[in-house]
Amino acid sequence: MFGPAFATIVNGTTLSVLAVRNMAGGVNPRLAAFALAPVAMVLVVMLLMGRQVRLRFRRVQEMFASISDRVQENITGLRVIKAYVQEEAEVERFEELNQAFRDASLSMVRVSAMMAPTVDLLFGISFTISLIYGSALVRQSVISLGDFVAFFGYLSLIIMPLRMIARVINIISRGSASLRRYNAIMETPPMVEDGPDDGPQDIDHADVRVDNLSFKYPGDERYALKDISFHLKPGRTLGVLGRTGAGKTTLVNLLVRIYNVEDGAIAIGGCDSNRLSLDRLRRPIGYVPQDNFLFSTSVEENIRFFSDDYDHDMVVAAARDAAILENIEEFPSGFQTEVGERGMSLSGGQKQRICIARALIKKPDLLILDDSLSAVDTQTEEQVLANIRKQAERGGSAIIIAHRVSALASCDEIIVLDEGAIAERGSHGELMALDGLYASIARDQQDQMESEHELEGL
Repeated sequence: MFGPAFATIVNGTTLSVLAVRNMAGGVNPRLAAFALAPVAMVLVVMLLMGRQVRLRFRRVQEMFASISDRVQENITGLRVIKAYVQEEAEVERFEELNQAFRDASLSMVRVSAMMAPTVDLLFGISFTISLIYGSALVRQSVISLGDFVAFFGYLSLIIMPLRMIARVINIISRGSASLRRYNAIMETPPMVEDGPDDGPQDIDHADVRVDNLSFKYPGDERYALKDISFHLKPGRTLGVLGRTGAGKTTLVNLLVRIYNVEDGAIAIGGCDSNRLSLDRLRRPIGYVPQDNFLFSTSVEENIRFFSDDYDHDMVVAAARDAAILENIEEFPSGFQTEVGERGMSLSGGQKQRICIARALIKKPDLLILDDSLSAVDTQTEEQVLANIRKQAERGGSAIIIAHRVSALASCDEIIVLDEGAIAERGSHGELMALDGLYASIARDQQDQMESEHELEGL
Protein backbone atom coordinates (compact mmCIF):
# COMPACT_ATOMS: atom_id res chain seq x y z
CA MET A 1 0.00 0.00 0.00
CA PHE A 2 2.78 2.49 0.86
CA GLY A 3 5.48 1.14 -1.46
CA PRO A 4 4.81 0.99 -5.21
CA ALA A 5 1.39 2.58 -4.69
CA PHE A 6 2.90 5.86 -3.48
CA ALA A 7 5.42 5.99 -6.33
CA THR A 8 2.68 5.24 -8.87
CA ILE A 9 0.43 8.03 -7.59
CA VAL A 10 3.24 10.61 -7.71
CA ASN A 11 4.32 9.49 -11.19
CA GLY A 12 0.79 9.33 -12.61
CA THR A 13 -0.29 12.64 -11.09
CA THR A 14 2.80 14.46 -12.40
CA LEU A 15 2.42 13.12 -15.96
CA SER A 16 -1.31 13.87 -16.03
CA VAL A 17 -0.92 17.45 -14.77
CA LEU A 18 1.82 18.22 -17.30
CA ALA A 19 -0.15 16.63 -20.14
CA VAL A 20 -3.35 18.53 -19.28
CA ARG A 21 -1.42 21.80 -19.02
CA ASN A 22 0.04 21.34 -22.52
CA MET A 23 -3.32 20.24 -23.95
CA ALA A 24 -5.11 23.33 -22.65
CA GLY A 25 -2.32 25.89 -22.92
CA GLY A 26 -0.44 24.63 -25.95
CA VAL A 27 -3.25 23.39 -28.19
CA ASN A 28 -6.82 24.47 -27.42
CA PRO A 29 -8.53 24.90 -24.01
CA ARG A 30 -12.03 24.16 -25.33
CA LEU A 31 -10.91 20.95 -27.03
CA ALA A 32 -9.14 19.98 -23.81
CA ALA A 33 -12.32 20.62 -21.77
CA PHE A 34 -14.48 18.46 -24.07
CA ALA A 35 -11.88 15.68 -24.20
CA LEU A 36 -11.26 15.59 -20.45
CA ALA A 37 -14.92 15.63 -19.39
CA PRO A 38 -15.18 11.80 -19.54
CA VAL A 39 -11.76 11.55 -17.84
CA ALA A 40 -13.15 13.46 -14.85
CA MET A 41 -15.81 10.77 -14.63
CA VAL A 42 -13.01 8.22 -14.46
CA LEU A 43 -11.86 9.65 -11.12
CA VAL A 44 -15.42 9.64 -9.73
CA VAL A 45 -15.98 6.04 -10.85
CA MET A 46 -12.66 4.91 -9.39
CA LEU A 47 -13.44 6.45 -6.00
CA LEU A 48 -16.93 4.91 -5.90
CA MET A 49 -15.61 1.50 -6.94
CA GLY A 50 -12.75 1.83 -4.46
CA ARG A 51 -15.27 2.26 -1.66
CA GLN A 52 -17.13 -0.87 -2.76
CA VAL A 53 -13.85 -2.79 -2.96
CA ARG A 54 -12.99 -1.71 0.58
CA LEU A 55 -16.36 -2.80 1.99
CA ARG A 56 -16.35 -6.13 0.16
CA PHE A 57 -12.72 -6.89 0.96
CA ARG A 58 -13.50 -6.36 4.63
CA ARG A 59 -16.26 -8.94 4.29
CA VAL A 60 -13.73 -11.30 2.66
CA GLN A 61 -11.39 -10.88 5.63
CA GLU A 62 -14.20 -11.49 8.10
CA MET A 63 -15.13 -14.72 6.33
CA PHE A 64 -11.49 -15.81 6.23
CA ALA A 65 -11.27 -15.17 9.98
CA SER A 66 -14.34 -17.37 10.49
CA ILE A 67 -12.72 -20.16 8.49
CA SER A 68 -9.51 -19.87 10.54
CA ASP A 69 -11.50 -20.01 13.79
CA ARG A 70 -13.38 -23.10 12.62
CA VAL A 71 -10.17 -24.87 11.59
CA GLN A 72 -8.51 -24.09 14.91
CA GLU A 73 -11.51 -25.28 16.91
CA ASN A 74 -11.80 -28.50 14.89
CA ILE A 75 -8.13 -29.33 15.28
CA THR A 76 -8.16 -28.55 19.01
CA GLY A 77 -11.37 -30.49 19.59
CA LEU A 78 -10.54 -33.35 17.22
CA ARG A 79 -10.96 -36.05 19.84
CA VAL A 80 -14.35 -34.71 20.94
CA ILE A 81 -15.54 -34.54 17.32
CA LYS A 82 -14.50 -38.15 16.73
CA ALA A 83 -15.98 -39.33 20.02
CA TYR A 84 -19.39 -37.90 19.09
CA VAL A 85 -19.11 -38.99 15.42
CA GLN A 86 -19.48 -35.41 14.18
CA GLU A 87 -16.90 -35.56 11.38
CA GLU A 88 -19.43 -35.24 8.55
CA ALA A 89 -21.36 -32.48 10.32
CA GLU A 90 -18.18 -30.46 10.86
CA VAL A 91 -17.17 -30.98 7.22
CA GLU A 92 -20.56 -29.59 6.15
CA ARG A 93 -20.18 -26.54 8.43
CA PHE A 94 -16.69 -26.00 7.04
CA GLU A 95 -18.00 -26.22 3.49
CA GLU A 96 -20.69 -23.65 4.29
CA LEU A 97 -18.02 -21.23 5.49
CA ASN A 98 -15.92 -21.97 2.40
CA GLN A 99 -18.89 -21.24 0.16
CA ALA A 100 -19.58 -17.97 1.97
CA PHE A 101 -15.90 -17.03 1.61
CA ARG A 102 -16.04 -17.87 -2.11
CA ASP A 103 -19.16 -15.74 -2.61
CA ALA A 104 -17.62 -12.80 -0.75
CA SER A 105 -14.39 -13.10 -2.76
CA LEU A 106 -16.25 -13.21 -6.09
CA SER A 107 -18.35 -10.22 -5.07
CA MET A 108 -15.19 -8.24 -4.33
CA VAL A 109 -13.40 -9.40 -7.49
CA ARG A 110 -16.34 -8.42 -9.73
CA VAL A 111 -16.11 -4.81 -8.58
CA SER A 112 -12.32 -4.83 -8.65
CA ALA A 113 -12.24 -6.25 -12.18
CA MET A 114 -14.62 -3.57 -13.48
CA MET A 115 -12.15 -0.75 -12.85
CA ALA A 116 -9.82 -1.25 -15.82
CA PRO A 117 -12.62 -1.78 -18.42
CA THR A 118 -14.49 1.27 -17.09
CA VAL A 119 -11.35 3.40 -17.44
CA ASP A 120 -10.84 2.14 -21.00
CA LEU A 121 -14.51 2.79 -21.90
CA LEU A 122 -14.43 6.39 -20.66
CA PHE A 123 -11.14 7.02 -22.39
CA GLY A 124 -12.66 5.59 -25.59
CA ILE A 125 -15.43 8.18 -25.29
CA SER A 126 -12.81 10.86 -24.69
CA PHE A 127 -10.86 9.84 -27.80
CA THR A 128 -14.06 9.82 -29.86
CA ILE A 129 -14.98 13.33 -28.71
CA SER A 130 -11.43 14.53 -29.38
CA LEU A 131 -11.42 12.99 -32.86
CA ILE A 132 -14.76 14.50 -33.92
CA TYR A 133 -14.34 17.95 -32.39
CA GLY A 134 -10.60 18.16 -33.08
CA SER A 135 -11.11 17.31 -36.76
CA ALA A 136 -13.62 20.12 -37.05
CA LEU A 137 -11.15 22.57 -35.49
CA VAL A 138 -8.46 21.48 -37.94
CA ARG A 139 -10.83 22.00 -40.92
CA GLN A 140 -11.68 25.44 -39.54
CA SER A 141 -7.94 26.19 -39.19
CA VAL A 142 -8.42 26.91 -35.47
CA ILE A 143 -5.60 24.47 -34.71
CA SER A 144 -2.99 22.98 -36.99
CA LEU A 145 -2.72 19.32 -37.92
CA GLY A 146 0.50 19.15 -35.88
CA ASP A 147 -1.31 20.52 -32.80
CA PHE A 148 -4.05 17.93 -33.35
CA VAL A 149 -1.51 15.09 -33.44
CA ALA A 150 0.26 16.50 -30.39
CA PHE A 151 -3.08 16.72 -28.54
CA PHE A 152 -3.69 13.00 -29.12
CA GLY A 153 -0.17 12.30 -27.88
CA TYR A 154 -0.84 14.18 -24.65
CA LEU A 155 -4.19 12.42 -24.22
CA SER A 156 -2.46 9.06 -24.70
CA LEU A 157 0.02 10.00 -21.96
CA ILE A 158 -2.85 10.25 -19.46
CA ILE A 159 -4.25 6.78 -20.13
CA MET A 160 -1.51 4.66 -18.57
CA PRO A 161 -1.10 6.80 -15.40
CA LEU A 162 -4.85 6.72 -14.76
CA ARG A 163 -4.94 2.97 -15.32
CA MET A 164 -2.16 2.62 -12.78
CA ILE A 165 -3.93 4.96 -10.37
CA ALA A 166 -7.07 2.81 -10.72
CA ARG A 167 -4.99 -0.22 -9.77
CA VAL A 168 -3.50 1.71 -6.85
CA ILE A 169 -6.96 2.73 -5.61
CA ASN A 170 -7.84 -0.96 -5.63
CA ILE A 171 -4.75 -1.75 -3.55
CA ILE A 172 -5.37 1.16 -1.17
CA SER A 173 -9.00 0.11 -0.72
CA ARG A 174 -7.91 -3.37 0.34
CA GLY A 175 -5.13 -2.00 2.51
CA SER A 176 -7.42 0.47 4.26
CA ALA A 177 -9.89 -2.34 5.01
CA SER A 178 -7.07 -4.32 6.62
CA LEU A 179 -5.83 -1.25 8.49
CA ARG A 180 -9.28 -0.53 9.91
CA ARG A 181 -9.59 -4.08 11.23
CA TYR A 182 -6.14 -3.78 12.76
CA ASN A 183 -6.90 -0.38 14.33
CA ALA A 184 -10.19 -1.66 15.72
CA ILE A 185 -8.16 -4.12 17.80
CA MET A 186 -5.27 -1.83 18.71
CA GLU A 187 -7.54 1.05 19.72
CA THR A 188 -9.65 -1.09 22.04
CA PRO A 189 -8.82 0.10 25.57
CA PRO A 190 -7.63 -2.66 27.92
CA MET A 191 -10.04 -3.69 30.64
CA VAL A 192 -7.24 -3.69 33.21
CA GLU A 193 -4.54 -1.03 33.21
CA ASP A 194 -1.38 -0.53 35.22
CA GLY A 195 -1.74 1.16 38.55
CA PRO A 196 0.35 4.24 39.39
CA ASP A 197 2.78 2.00 41.31
CA ASP A 198 3.22 4.65 44.00
CA GLY A 199 3.06 2.28 46.96
CA PRO A 200 5.94 1.09 49.14
CA GLN A 201 8.80 -0.45 47.18
CA ASP A 202 9.21 -3.48 49.46
CA ILE A 203 5.94 -5.29 50.06
CA ASP A 204 5.29 -8.88 51.08
CA HIS A 205 3.15 -10.61 48.44
CA ALA A 206 2.59 -13.50 50.84
CA ASP A 207 0.35 -11.19 52.92
CA VAL A 208 -3.07 -11.02 51.24
CA ARG A 209 -6.09 -9.26 52.73
CA VAL A 210 -9.52 -9.22 51.11
CA ASP A 211 -12.16 -6.92 52.58
CA ASN A 212 -15.84 -7.04 51.57
CA LEU A 213 -15.03 -8.00 47.98
CA SER A 214 -18.05 -8.09 45.66
CA PHE A 215 -17.81 -8.56 41.91
CA LYS A 216 -19.99 -9.14 38.88
CA TYR A 217 -18.78 -9.72 35.35
CA PRO A 218 -19.25 -6.93 32.78
CA GLY A 219 -22.75 -7.09 31.33
CA ASP A 220 -23.97 -9.46 34.05
CA GLU A 221 -26.41 -8.29 36.71
CA ARG A 222 -25.74 -11.27 38.98
CA TYR A 223 -22.92 -11.04 41.52
CA ALA A 224 -20.27 -13.71 41.06
CA LEU A 225 -18.80 -12.87 44.48
CA LYS A 226 -20.51 -11.21 47.44
CA ASP A 227 -18.85 -9.70 50.54
CA ILE A 228 -15.75 -11.93 50.54
CA SER A 229 -13.30 -11.24 53.37
CA PHE A 230 -10.22 -13.10 54.61
CA HIS A 231 -6.63 -12.48 55.66
CA LEU A 232 -3.90 -14.81 54.43
CA LYS A 233 -0.72 -14.29 56.41
CA PRO A 234 2.82 -15.33 55.37
CA GLY A 235 3.61 -18.95 56.18
CA ARG A 236 0.00 -20.09 55.93
CA THR A 237 -2.16 -21.85 53.36
CA LEU A 238 -5.76 -21.05 52.50
CA GLY A 239 -8.08 -23.67 51.04
CA VAL A 240 -11.10 -22.78 48.90
CA LEU A 241 -13.88 -25.30 48.36
CA GLY A 242 -17.19 -25.01 46.60
CA ARG A 243 -19.39 -26.62 44.03
CA THR A 244 -19.09 -25.75 40.35
CA GLY A 245 -19.98 -22.11 39.71
CA ALA A 246 -19.50 -21.04 43.33
CA GLY A 247 -16.94 -18.34 42.37
CA LYS A 248 -13.62 -20.01 43.21
CA THR A 249 -11.82 -19.21 39.95
CA THR A 250 -13.31 -15.71 39.91
CA LEU A 251 -11.72 -15.06 43.30
CA VAL A 252 -8.17 -15.90 42.21
CA ASN A 253 -8.63 -14.06 38.90
CA LEU A 254 -9.34 -10.94 40.91
CA LEU A 255 -6.28 -11.51 43.09
CA VAL A 256 -4.03 -11.31 40.01
CA ARG A 257 -6.19 -8.51 38.50
CA ILE A 258 -7.50 -10.28 35.45
CA TYR A 259 -10.51 -8.03 36.14
CA ASN A 260 -10.82 -4.70 37.93
CA VAL A 261 -11.89 -4.52 41.55
CA GLU A 262 -12.94 -1.63 43.74
CA ASP A 263 -10.22 0.32 45.52
CA GLY A 264 -9.38 -1.15 48.91
CA ALA A 265 -11.03 -4.51 48.26
CA ILE A 266 -7.71 -6.39 47.88
CA ALA A 267 -4.48 -5.48 49.66
CA ILE A 268 -1.11 -7.12 48.97
CA GLY A 269 1.43 -6.62 51.73
CA GLY A 270 -0.76 -3.84 53.12
CA CYS A 271 -0.86 -2.00 49.76
CA ASP A 272 -4.01 -1.65 47.66
CA SER A 273 -3.54 -3.94 44.64
CA ASN A 274 -4.94 -1.22 42.36
CA ARG A 275 -1.95 0.96 43.27
CA LEU A 276 0.55 -1.62 41.97
CA SER A 277 1.67 -2.03 38.38
CA LEU A 278 0.58 -5.32 36.81
CA ASP A 279 4.18 -6.49 36.50
CA ARG A 280 4.96 -5.75 40.13
CA LEU A 281 1.73 -7.38 41.26
CA ARG A 282 2.02 -10.60 39.25
CA ARG A 283 5.74 -11.30 39.07
CA PRO A 284 6.06 -12.62 42.69
CA ILE A 285 2.93 -14.78 42.26
CA GLY A 286 2.97 -18.35 40.97
CA TYR A 287 -0.40 -19.03 39.38
CA VAL A 288 -1.52 -22.41 38.02
CA PRO A 289 -4.92 -21.97 36.29
CA GLN A 290 -7.45 -24.67 35.52
CA ASP A 291 -6.45 -24.66 31.87
CA ASN A 292 -3.12 -26.49 32.00
CA PHE A 293 -1.60 -24.91 28.91
CA LEU A 294 1.69 -26.26 27.60
CA PHE A 295 3.66 -24.92 24.65
CA SER A 296 4.70 -27.09 21.73
CA THR A 297 8.30 -27.40 22.88
CA SER A 298 10.41 -29.43 25.31
CA VAL A 299 9.48 -30.24 28.90
CA GLU A 300 12.37 -28.13 30.17
CA GLU A 301 11.34 -25.06 28.17
CA ASN A 302 7.78 -25.42 29.46
CA ILE A 303 9.00 -25.48 33.07
CA ARG A 304 11.40 -22.56 32.83
CA PHE A 305 9.03 -20.73 30.46
CA PHE A 306 11.77 -19.76 27.99
CA SER A 307 13.58 -17.77 30.68
CA ASP A 308 17.37 -17.80 30.96
CA ASP A 309 17.12 -17.00 34.68
CA TYR A 310 16.78 -20.69 35.53
CA ASP A 311 19.45 -23.32 34.93
CA HIS A 312 18.91 -27.06 34.49
CA ASP A 313 19.42 -27.84 38.19
CA MET A 314 16.64 -25.43 39.11
CA VAL A 315 14.36 -27.06 36.54
CA VAL A 316 15.10 -30.47 38.05
CA ALA A 317 14.40 -29.20 41.57
CA ALA A 318 11.07 -27.70 40.51
CA ALA A 319 10.10 -30.97 38.77
CA ARG A 320 10.97 -32.88 41.93
CA ASP A 321 8.82 -30.58 44.08
CA ALA A 322 5.94 -31.04 41.63
CA ALA A 323 6.33 -34.85 41.82
CA ILE A 324 6.90 -35.14 38.05
CA LEU A 325 10.64 -35.81 37.99
CA GLU A 326 10.35 -39.61 37.81
CA ASN A 327 7.91 -39.40 34.90
CA ILE A 328 10.18 -37.00 33.01
CA GLU A 329 13.19 -39.27 33.46
CA GLU A 330 11.17 -42.09 31.88
CA PHE A 331 10.46 -40.02 28.76
CA PRO A 332 12.49 -40.94 25.63
CA SER A 333 14.55 -37.72 25.75
CA GLY A 334 14.07 -36.75 29.37
CA PHE A 335 13.68 -33.01 29.84
CA GLN A 336 14.23 -32.47 26.10
CA THR A 337 11.13 -34.48 25.17
CA GLU A 338 8.76 -32.51 22.94
CA VAL A 339 5.29 -32.44 24.49
CA GLY A 340 3.38 -31.68 21.27
CA GLU A 341 0.70 -29.07 20.74
CA ARG A 342 -0.86 -28.11 24.08
CA GLY A 343 0.93 -31.11 25.64
CA MET A 344 -1.11 -33.65 23.68
CA SER A 345 1.47 -36.41 24.25
CA LEU A 346 1.09 -36.18 28.04
CA SER A 347 -1.60 -37.38 30.41
CA GLY A 348 -3.77 -34.92 32.30
CA GLY A 349 -1.90 -35.47 35.56
CA GLN A 350 1.48 -34.98 33.89
CA LYS A 351 0.38 -31.72 32.32
CA GLN A 352 -0.91 -30.47 35.68
CA ARG A 353 2.34 -31.25 37.47
CA ILE A 354 4.52 -29.66 34.76
CA CYS A 355 2.42 -26.50 35.12
CA ILE A 356 2.89 -26.66 38.89
CA ALA A 357 6.65 -27.02 38.37
CA ARG A 358 6.52 -23.91 36.15
CA ALA A 359 5.03 -22.00 39.09
CA LEU A 360 7.33 -23.49 41.75
CA ILE A 361 10.54 -22.66 39.86
CA LYS A 362 9.78 -18.97 40.46
CA LYS A 363 9.89 -19.59 44.22
CA PRO A 364 6.84 -17.31 44.45
CA ASP A 365 5.84 -15.42 47.56
CA LEU A 366 2.24 -16.43 46.84
CA LEU A 367 1.33 -19.70 45.12
CA ILE A 368 -2.17 -20.13 43.69
CA LEU A 369 -3.39 -23.53 42.54
CA ASP A 370 -6.78 -23.46 40.82
CA ASP A 371 -7.98 -27.06 40.91
CA SER A 372 -4.53 -28.11 39.66
CA LEU A 373 -4.44 -31.55 41.30
CA SER A 374 -7.70 -32.98 40.04
CA ALA A 375 -6.03 -35.42 37.60
CA VAL A 376 -3.46 -36.92 39.99
CA ASP A 377 -3.84 -39.77 42.45
CA THR A 378 -4.11 -39.14 46.18
CA GLN A 379 -0.55 -40.28 46.91
CA THR A 380 0.95 -37.86 44.38
CA GLU A 381 -1.40 -35.16 45.64
CA GLU A 382 -0.10 -35.57 49.18
CA GLN A 383 3.49 -35.40 47.97
CA VAL A 384 2.92 -32.15 46.07
CA LEU A 385 1.00 -30.58 48.94
CA ALA A 386 3.75 -31.51 51.38
CA ASN A 387 6.29 -29.66 49.24
CA ILE A 388 3.97 -26.66 49.06
CA ARG A 389 3.68 -26.62 52.85
CA LYS A 390 7.47 -26.59 53.11
CA GLN A 391 7.52 -23.51 50.90
CA ALA A 392 4.91 -21.84 53.12
CA GLU A 393 7.02 -22.58 56.18
CA ARG A 394 9.85 -20.57 54.57
CA GLY A 395 7.66 -17.45 54.59
CA GLY A 396 5.55 -17.89 51.49
CA SER A 397 1.82 -18.48 51.38
CA ALA A 398 -0.50 -20.51 49.20
CA ILE A 399 -4.13 -20.52 48.06
CA ILE A 400 -5.35 -23.97 47.03
CA ILE A 401 -8.64 -24.35 45.20
CA ALA A 402 -9.90 -27.91 44.92
CA HIS A 403 -13.02 -29.99 44.54
CA ARG A 404 -11.56 -32.79 46.66
CA VAL A 405 -11.61 -32.34 50.41
CA SER A 406 -8.43 -34.43 50.69
CA ALA A 407 -6.46 -31.65 48.96
CA LEU A 408 -7.55 -29.10 51.56
CA ALA A 409 -7.49 -31.05 54.78
CA SER A 410 -4.01 -29.80 55.76
CA CYS A 411 -4.70 -26.11 55.01
CA ASP A 412 -4.51 -23.68 57.93
CA GLU A 413 -7.89 -22.22 57.01
CA ILE A 414 -10.58 -23.28 54.58
CA ILE A 415 -13.37 -21.12 53.19
CA VAL A 416 -16.41 -22.74 51.60
CA LEU A 417 -18.05 -20.74 48.81
CA ASP A 418 -21.70 -21.15 47.94
CA GLU A 419 -23.30 -19.00 45.23
CA GLY A 420 -20.50 -16.44 45.46
CA ALA A 421 -20.58 -15.99 49.25
CA ILE A 422 -18.61 -17.55 52.11
CA ALA A 423 -20.93 -20.14 53.63
CA GLU A 424 -18.43 -21.61 56.12
CA ARG A 425 -14.86 -21.09 57.25
CA GLY A 426 -12.41 -22.77 59.59
CA SER A 427 -9.95 -25.65 59.72
CA HIS A 428 -10.76 -29.11 58.41
CA GLY A 429 -11.62 -30.38 61.88
CA GLU A 430 -13.78 -27.35 62.70
CA LEU A 431 -15.72 -27.63 59.47
CA MET A 432 -16.31 -31.35 59.91
CA ALA A 433 -17.58 -30.70 63.43
CA LEU A 434 -19.86 -27.97 62.09
CA ASP A 435 -21.57 -30.65 59.97
CA GLY A 436 -22.56 -28.20 57.25
CA LEU A 437 -21.85 -27.94 53.52
CA TYR A 438 -18.17 -28.87 53.86
CA ALA A 439 -18.94 -31.99 55.86
CA SER A 440 -21.68 -32.95 53.40
CA ILE A 441 -19.26 -32.69 50.45
CA ALA A 442 -16.64 -34.67 52.39
CA ARG A 443 -19.11 -37.48 53.12
CA ASP A 444 -20.27 -37.62 49.51
CA GLN A 445 -16.70 -37.92 48.31
CA GLN A 446 -15.93 -40.59 50.89
CA ASP A 447 -18.96 -42.63 49.84
CA GLN A 448 -17.93 -42.30 46.20
CA MET A 449 -14.40 -43.51 46.98
CA GLU A 450 -15.71 -46.50 48.89
CA SER A 451 -18.02 -47.39 46.00
CA GLU A 452 -15.12 -47.21 43.57
CA HIS A 453 -13.01 -49.46 45.79
CA GLU A 454 -15.83 -52.00 45.97
CA LEU A 455 -16.14 -52.01 42.19
CA GLU A 456 -12.38 -52.48 41.84
CA GLY A 457 -12.61 -55.42 44.22
CA LEU A 458 -15.23 -57.04 42.02
